[in-house]
Parts: sequence; C-alpha cells; structure tokens
Amino acid sequence: MTMEYDGTDYSGWQIQPRLRTVQGVLTEALSTLTCEKITLTGAGRTDAGVHAYGQVANFRTANRMKAESLRKSLNSVLPKDIHIREMSEVPSGFNSRYDARSKVYEYRVLCGTSPLRRHYTWQTKYALDLECMNGSAQYLLGLHDLSSFTVEPKGDSMVHVLGVGWRTVEDELVFRVQADRFLNRLVRMMVGRMVEIGRGRFDPEVMAELIEKKKKGAATPTAPAHGLYLVRVNY
Repeated sequence: MTMEYDGTDYSGWQIQPRLRTVQGVLTEALSTLTCEKITLTGAGRTDAGVHAYGQVANFRTANRMKAESLRKSLNSVLPKDIHIREMSEVPSGFNSRYDARSKVYEYRVLCGTSPLRRHYTWQTKYALDLECMNGSAQYLLGLHDLSSFTVEPKGDSMVHVLGVGWRTVEDELVFRVQADRFLNRLVRMMVGRMVEIGRGRFDPEVMAELIEKKKKGAATPTAPAHGLYLVRVNY
C-alpha cells in the first residue's frame, strides 16, 4: 500500500515503546480490521517530524476482503494525518524495503516566515544563492562513500545518488534527491551544508572535500526534520 502522512505529531515511522508512530498506528488499525496480528514492513524509516507523499508498506493477511475495500475501511478509522492512497495485492515474497530500487526525497526551504508552514518548511532569514547550492549538489552525483553525511556509527556508507538538484517552487527552494539507499540523516545533512553554501559561508567545492573526508557527521549543520518528505519509492 502507498500512503501519505503528516509526520508532525509522530515519533517517526518505526514502532517504539510508549511512543506514537506511523507504523504503530497503522499496525493497530490493520490488526483490528482483519482480526489478526499484523506485521507491517515499510520502505523507509522516516524520522520524527518527517512527512511522506509516497511511503510504501506491505503486510500479510488471511482476510479475504478485497484490497480496495480494505483501503477504504482503513482510511475510515485512521487519524486525518494518515491517508492510504493505493492498496493492491502483491506476490508473497514482496518486501517493500528490500525490493525498492531507489527512493526520492524532497526538502523544502522558505527564505522568510510563514506560521502556517512552520511544520512543513525550514524557514531561514537568509537570502540563499540557488546557483551555488545547485553547483555544490552536483558533487553528490554517482557512487560515493557518504560517511560525512550520516551519524550512523558503523556499517556500509556507499550510496549511489542517481539524481539531485535544487529548484524554485513559488516562494520555496526545493531540493530533490534520488538514490538507491538513504543513510540516517543523509538528506538533512546534505541540505544543512548546502544552505550554508547558499549563505556564502562555504564554497561549493566543500561538498567534494566532505565526500573525500569520509568522517562520520562531518557535514554539519543538520537541517531540521520537518522540511523533509519521502516522495516516491521505485521498484
């Protein structure tokens, strides 16, 4: 199933004890509707405050309700900040996380103040140089060890960035990145450093230096979670 959610009032996607999470709310609702203990697998583990237009998840059920009927029933009991856009049957071996070929994320920055968008954009008082930010983003393209852009203490940090760039959408600056995998805080650390470049505090070439450095957490600062969106999962 493909879903959209507002992550403002959730402690991220993944189930955590005593915390309200998207996976937890969905699992409880599905278990109630199907009268089964449901195990839900998500394509991406979004952090607290991160939103999604196209999160994908899968589960197994013996319930014979048709997918579209189950989708409608599920939407009728879910809170208004989660909506199931599509639901369909898939082969029994399908795994929404491990079968994904790539994911697309967007990050939204507003150079100004908007109380109505405070949970959905990173708002900054600085004017940003979009050309410099786009120039710095191009260093990320290709297969790289992106250790400097994550806080994960260990493990493989190789990421194949398939597409990247900034664009203007009305009064917002929107960063879009497609990659075969995403590390913890990867996009937020990319954006945090590129905003510093846009302010003129660093040259665009610093992105190449950070990639070469391969030092965990070197690409400070980290952009806040609420400007980030999981847009699409590709299979």
